[in-house]
Amino acid sequence: MDDDLQAVNWWREAGAGRLSADEQEVIDVARYDYGMTHGLSVPLLKNDHHMAGCSVVSDDNNETFSQLLDERLGLLKTILRLFHDRVYASPEFQAQLYLPLLQQLNSTERTVLRFLASGLPLKSIEAVAGISPSYAGNVRTVLFRKLGVKNVSELAYIVGLHRILDLL
Repeated sequence: MDDDLQAVNWWREAGAGRLSADEQEVIDVARYDYGMTHGLSVPLLKNDHHMAGCSVVSDDNNETFSQLLDERLGLLKTILRLFHDRVYASPEFQAQLYLPLLQQLNSTERTVLRFLASGLPLKSIEAVAGISPSYAGNVRTVLFRKLGVKNVSELAYIVGLHRILDLL
C-alpha cells in the first residue's frame, strides 16, 4: 500500500489483489480467526518517528458497511482525528510513547538533550555541563537519530510538544 494518509478499505484492496503478502495475511487472520468481514484504516499521523491511525472493523454485510463509508466517512475521519488528538496530548500517553526510548539514553545524552532544549548555544555547554562542544555535537547527532528529528528546531519542538524533559 502507498505511504499516504488516505483511508484504506483493506477488504476492497484485498479483493483487488493490491496487498503485500504480509498485509494479506493480516486480513486472512482477521477474516477467518475473528469473523471480521470489513476493515478500514484511517492514518492520522506519519512522520520520521511515528505513525498512528485508527481502524474500524465490522462484521456487517457489504451493503451496510458500504453505506457507512459512503454516507459517514468524513464524519468518521473527524471523530477519529479528535480521538487521536485527545489521546496524543495526554501526559500518560506521552509517557508510554517516550519512556522506553528515554530510558535507553545514557547520562551524557540526557544532559545534552536538556541543554539543547534550553536554547543555549552548544559552544557554551562546557561551562554549564563540563562536556566539550565537539563531543556534545556528536551526541546531538545521535539524539537526532534516536528522536527522529533533523535539526535543533525540530528537537526543541518535539521536546516541548511531548513534555520530554518532564520524563527525564
